[in-house]
Amino acid sequence: MRIARWACRLMKYDYEMVFTKGCDNIVADSLSRLPLASSDLNFKDDDQEVICQVLWEPMYKLISLDKFKEFCRNDDCFRILKSYICNGWPKFKDVKDCAKPFYFAKDEYCIVGDIVMRGDRILVPHELTSKVLSFAHEAHQGMTRTKQRLRELYWWPMMDVQVEDMIKDCFVCQQNDKTVKTAYAPLQPVLYPENHWDKIAMDIVGPFEAGPTDCRFAITIVDYFSKWPEVCFTSTVTTTKITSFLKQIFSREGFPREVITDNGPQFKSKEFDDFLRERGIVHRCSSLYYPQANGAVERFNSVLKSIVQNAINLGRPWKETVLQYLGVYRATAHATTGVSPSVLAHGRHMRTKLNIVGYGLPKVNVGKVRHRVKRQQQRYKKYADRKRNVKLSGLHEGDWVRKKKIGGSKKGQGITVILSEL
Repeated sequence: MRIARWACRLMKYDYEMVFTKGCDNIVADSLSRLPLASSDLNFKDDDQEVICQVLWEPMYKLISLDKFKEFCRNDDCFRILKSYICNGWPKFKDVKDCAKPFYFAKDEYCIVGDIVMRGDRILVPHELTSKVLSFAHEAHQGMTRTKQRLRELYWWPMMDVQVEDMIKDCFVCQQNDKTVKTAYAPLQPVLYPENHWDKIAMDIVGPFEAGPTDCRFAITIVDYFSKWPEVCFTSTVTTTKITSFLKQIFSREGFPREVITDNGPQFKSKEFDDFLRERGIVHRCSSLYYPQANGAVERFNSVLKSIVQNAINLGRPWKETVLQYLGVYRATAHATTGVSPSVLAHGRHMRTKLNIVGYGLPKVNVGKVRHRVKRQQQRYKKYADRKRNVKLSGLHEGDWVRKKKIGGSKKGQGITVILSEL
């Protein structure tokens, strides 16, 4: 990397590289020079000069003291400021516009060797503020430490604001900033499907460490329209196991138009894509590492885990307990639709132990159901947005943004462009 940096620095020069033997290289290395035994330098015992030397030491790398004084003398605002300091400040309404930002501290200024100071801090001319900022920020210490470094030595109006603007635009500081909190975007409700089994969500739950061998994992399916759930326990989760389970469900319910899954390897395999493509099913994946995007099935997964825990506590077989619960779940009115999944899925009430008297075929107004779902979604959205303190990002198609590398490693992290808005 060091050689690469030297190559970049020398690109603007037309040079030739010539090898020189060490015995012929008479240019001494600065690190190998011995210090002088004594020094003939004489320092004047002048308090004002000593103050300037101590305060100005960090600026030697930027510009010489004489050059800095020259900037102070040529700065129109500094000439007016010196005149006010020496002759007294007029009323605020009579102060020149360029000097008004200095008025609030008018009793703290003094002139030391052509340099204007506020207490023990140096006032920097406008032409040098950007250079001073760059040198104070050269180590990328962050906003707070950069401000502290400047406040010890220098001052000018709006100095803190300029530091904040510079660091906000610094790519290195943005990558290492630990104070920035993730801003959540407003919740976007999923469009309610037109019919039963048009859109389904799938997921894998597990592994269940305390479960039987054949119940290590569970494949779950939820219909977006009716909220009808399906569960299949299995010892291992492979694409073949998933497609086998889907074949059983599809033989009873038919092919859905759309399947929503996460980005698990079983769902991203070529075998799974081919299986869906042969049946004319569109496969959509939720956002990476954001399970809330597939909220319909994720909510049911939490219910399933509680039922499994009940089976463990009661010492009952898992499959029998889950099947019993599925029957009750499908026959109970759902909180979102207000209608049981069995009614919306199959147009009839399920006969359970509670159904002593028979019921006729239910009359379901799908329009009312759709209106209720939309109202419930807006209520959930309002609650979630308020709880998460969401903010509109203000980003648009074509804007450059930083992309987070999933997996914890910062290697390869960089900027990218927004291709489209959803």
